[in-house]
Amino acid sequence: MKLLNKFKITPLNTGKVVKRLWFIPLIIMITAVIIASIFGLNQSLDFNTGRQFYVVFTDQVEEDTVKEYKNEIKSIIKDHDVNIYEVEYLENNLTSRISVVIKDAKFKTDDNMNCLMEQIRADVANELSIDLSVTENYKTHISEVSKYYPPYSTVNYLWMSLTLVGLVAIIFAYAWIRFGIVYALTTFLGLVFDLFMTASLVILCRIPVYITLLIPLAVVLLLSSFLKFAIFAKLKENIKLDVENKYNDEEYIDKTINDLTPNLAVSLITIIVMFVLFTFVSLITSWIFKHRLSAL
Repeated sequence: MKLLNKFKITPLNTGKVVKRLWFIPLIIMITAVIIASIFGLNQSLDFNTGRQFYVVFTDQVEEDTVKEYKNEIKSIIKDHDVNIYEVEYLENNLTSRISVVIKDAKFKTDDNMNCLMEQIRADVANELSIDLSVTENYKTHISEVSKYYPPYSTVNYLWMSLTLVGLVAIIFAYAWIRFGIVYALTTFLGLVFDLFMTASLVILCRIPVYITLLIPLAVVLLLSSFLKFAIFAKLKENIKLDVENKYNDEEYIDKTINDLTPNLAVSLITIIVMFVLFTFVSLITSWIFKHRLSAL
């Protein structure tokens, strides 16, 4: 309590401190817009074209062998300073194959990308002792380098948009019915702010935009924002400053913390539930897209 009072950060003046720092998120958002305008989004293979080839097996391949091959291929790709890539084992009734895909690099021409992928392809063939010829004379071969187009990329954007719009609409309708239009609008504006800030931080940190990250993140962000407003609205209702009692700052902090103590378990459980929800939605989304990719 003394530490809080020493820096004069109390429930009585927190609002004033926040109002003085309103320009910080504005600067972050403006900077993110400028960076996105100049360099664009750091899109992953879910949304960006690239180059690909396949290591094709006509015989059954043991799981340990597949893991060893994938690790060697990833090591080769990293040696060529490629940061966004995908190495996946795909299997159907006819053949099994390892798909190797790298993202189109910024400011590189098609010839540069083809040359880079040919080098990676040659290194993989040399490391795995596989012939580069694509003929039926070889049981194991590496296909030629080709242009990669993200599967269902338009559907990816549509899916994310519908997810966001649907969740916002549901939360807005619930908040309107439960708390009234003013609270619903406040919740909506808070969600928009959280989404813009999250997007700004993703752009500033140059985090690759993966579909398996964005959908779970949007779900958790929207639900957590709604819970945040609901919980704090309840706390504000239960913990009010009684002007007539003339609490000083330290007494009010003590009273507030004492009243908040029973809610610590609820807060902890909420954080755990959100983490589990994020992981669950991530796994489901990842499985759906890998399943659709394997079917190609």
